Amino acid sequence: MEADRYGLPLSTASREAAAAYREGIDLLLSGYPGAEVKLQEALRHDEGFALAYAGLARHQQYYGRVSEVRTSCARAQTLASGISNREKTHIEILGRLLDGQPRKALEALLEHLEAFPRDALPLSLALGAFGLYGFSGRADCDAARLALCRKMAPYYGEDWWFLTHLGWSHTEAGELDAGLRSPARIAAGPRAAARLRRFQGVFRKELPGRGCAARARHRRLRAYGRQRRAARGAARDAQSGTASPQMRNGI
Repeated sequence: MEADRYGLPLSTASREAAAAYREGIDLLLSGYPGAEVKLQEALRHDEGFALAYAGLARHQQYYGRVSEVRTSCARAQTLASGISNREKTHIEILGRLLDGQPRKALEALLEHLEAFPRDALPLSLALGAFGLYGFSGRADCDAARLALCRKMAPYYGEDWWFLTHLGWSHTEAGELDAGLRSPARIAAGPRAAARLRRFQGVFRKELPGRGCAARARHRRLRAYGRQRRAARGAARDAQSGTASPQMRNGI
C-alpha cells in the first residue's frame, strides 16, 4: 500500500498519485510554490483520491478562493466512504476548519493526534501565528502550542518541517535559547534557506539588548544561513557544469 512521507497509508492504488501527493504536501507545509500543481497531478492519476482533494482545499484556503475551497472539500467528503478511519477524520478536521468551526476543529484534532500523531497536515492547523491556537483567543495560546509541539516531538525526530515549528513555538513562548537550537537541525532538511530566514527574522526582533552572548548566538544563526546558501549554490553549479574545478573536486 502507498504511504505518505510520514508512513501513514494512503487510499490510492496509483504510485504516481501517491508520489505527487507526497511532494504536494511537502510544498504546502513548507509554503513553497507548486503545491497546487502537484495535488492536481495526483488527481489526474487518481480522480478518486480523497486526501488530495483535502490538501487542495487547504491550499485554496490560503489564497481565499472560497468557492473552490467548498468544491474541493465537498469532493473529499463525498469520496470518504471508501477510505480508512484515519483519512476520514483527517478530512473531517479540515472540513470543520474550512466551514468556520475552529473550536470544534481543534477539539477533533487533539483527539485525532492521540491515535495518529504523525498526521502532519492536520497537525499543521494548530501551529504557526495563524493556526488554531493563535486564533483561539486563549491567553495561554503560546504555551499551549509549545506544549503540543513538545508532546509531538518524539514522533517527528529530525523532520525539517516539524523542527521549524518546534523552534518557532519556543521563541513565541519566550524560550529563545531553546528555539535557537533548531536552526542547525533544520539545515539538514530540504528548503532550509527559507526556514532559517524565518528564525533570523525572529531573533533580529528579540535579541537586541540581550548582551554579547545573545549577539554571538545571532551571528552563529546568520552563519548557518550563509553556509546553507553556499552549499545550495555549489550544488546548482555542479549540476549545470559551471562549478570551478576546485568545487567539482570537493576542494
